[in-house]
Amino acid sequence: MNTEMLSVWSSMFMELSPEEAVETFLRCGLAATELSYEHAAVLLKRGSAAGAGSEFRSYIDNRGFSIPQAHLDFVTCDPADPDPAARRHHIDSLKEQIELFAVLGVRAMVLHSGGRKARAAGWTAEQTQAVALESFRELGEQAAKFGVTICLENMYGENYELQPAYSSADLLRIIDRIGSPQFGICLDTGHLALSKAEPHDVFIRNCGKTLKALHIADNFGVKDDHRLPYIGNSVDWVKTAAALRETGYDGLINFEIPGERGCPRPVLEDKTRFARKLGETIFLG
Repeated sequence: MNTEMLSVWSSMFMELSPEEAVETFLRCGLAATELSYEHAAVLLKRGSAAGAGSEFRSYIDNRGFSIPQAHLDFVTCDPADPDPAARRHHIDSLKEQIELFAVLGVRAMVLHSGGRKARAAGWTAEQTQAVALESFRELGEQAAKFGVTICLENMYGENYELQPAYSSADLLRIIDRIGSPQFGICLDTGHLALSKAEPHDVFIRNCGKTLKALHIADNFGVKDDHRLPYIGNSVDWVKTAAALRETGYDGLINFEIPGERGCPRPVLEDKTRFARKLGETIFLG
């Protein structure tokens, strides 16, 4: 692991243009980010995935910046939407995002499994998962076209997203049912702390090389606060870092900490610098 693997989710500066966010991260000592769905939407408004993506790729390349990880839209896109027409629209939108991210050099694309609308409509977990698997397989074909990986994120809470999708075993079982080599796993440390499905180091070791992305965040044990490590002490960071080293994890050490927002810009930039320092100490020390 090296400092080039340290990252903060670009939603930290969601009000900025993609270019302004890149300049801010560089000023804070970071040379990479997980691109947010908000910034992806801004880019796609400028033109096609290929066109807008190529233009922005040239920009970040010239600045010595990279985007190895990105977050697919989980706010407006639901791969398990019970309405077939809506689901078709969501899948097509996600496929366009996959193309954009591939052009930008993204290797790992984080995906929420969806399913809240289906359960609200009275669907069973089995019905919801059957539809989600169909969507995943189509998205996997798009990922294969561009040689990238879609990473299913572990979730938490009663009736939150596709069930079951909490533990490493849950996610590995879903990936096995998808039957596509284009799928991996994203560990969200805050989600795992809330679900209490298993210790973080056990999750990491069970996933092994299937773990392709990270969302590093802490919380106070009640909700998904998206805070910096050691804020709520919900994670054993020493054991988590050791497990990542032992399994040879080689993706981004990415902080997903929008809960640190709500402060003046200079303070937010200082928090970003502090995230980099924490990353160096916890994961690279």
